[in-house]
Amino acid sequence: MKRTPTVWHRLLADRIPRPAAKWSRMFLLATLVGVVCGSVSAVLEWALHHGVGAVVGRYAHLGSATAWEFKWGVLLLPALGGLISGLVVHWFCRDSRGHGTDELIRAFHRNLGNLPLRGPATKAVANVAVLSCGGSTGPEGPVAALSAAIGSAFGRVFPTTAHERRVLLVAGCAAG
Repeated sequence: MKRTPTVWHRLLADRIPRPAAKWSRMFLLATLVGVVCGSVSAVLEWALHHGVGAVVGRYAHLGSATAWEFKWGVLLLPALGGLISGLVVHWFCRDSRGHGTDELIRAFHRNLGNLPLRGPATKAVANVAVLSCGGSTGPEGPVAALSAAIGSAFGRVFPTTAHERRVLLVAGCAAG
């Protein structure tokens, strides 16, 4: 199947040899993916920082210089975070399954680099809810999966081959 030349190819066809144009195009796309995924990771880090302070900080604060003043509501916070997380995933992404990195690996090997954005984005929001309430999860998996999904989305928006989509998926994962 022959593709029609894009604006990028028409502008550079006379000036740059074809392999160099292809590499410069992928370099530009990978750079854009890195900037967007790094920004999304920073926003999630900001949300976690302020979420923990806002939620957990209301129930446990420094009572004196050496001892914590304990309030009983702090025991229920992880359960509340789990409930919120479960409801978010149930309402917004029922077909979501497995852990974030499992989906990422499956998308790389079996789905030609296609990773839908909805599942990882929903799981990232649910993860912020759990962590903000003191739950014991880590932000690394959801951030990596969300960043990989963003890279895959760039591969779907711009005309790319399956190999190039896989490269953008991995670039997104690395940037997150």
